[in-house]
Amino acid sequence: MQLAAYLTHEARLNALQEPDSNGKRFPLRVSLERLALRDPKYAAMLEGPEMPEALRYLHTALYEVHGSSGATQTGQVLPVTWPVLESWNRQTESRFDPHELRALRQLDLILCYPPKEETED
Repeated sequence: MQLAAYLTHEARLNALQEPDSNGKRFPLRVSLERLALRDPKYAAMLEGPEMPEALRYLHTALYEVHGSSGATQTGQVLPVTWPVLESWNRQTESRFDPHELRALRQLDLILCYPPKEETED
């Protein structure tokens, strides 16, 4: 799914990195943007799949429900639950079909647990 590829790339860029020498944590995107100012090869790492316009409505809905199921004590956002999705669908009168709600659940899992970047052997 194109939207899954787009979100995977965005989630990786938004993931907080290990603390720097001052103890501050920044998203990978910030680090790459800083490095790209000195070396253009890092700018290419910021580029990723395009947002499929036909699926923008799912992207918008995803960010409405993302985080609605709470977070752990360490701040990790929990994946959206079926009851939350069902309630959101009813309360907003969105009328999403079951396959769209399944897609939202799967896409939310990408945001919560971005797949690790595959490395070449």
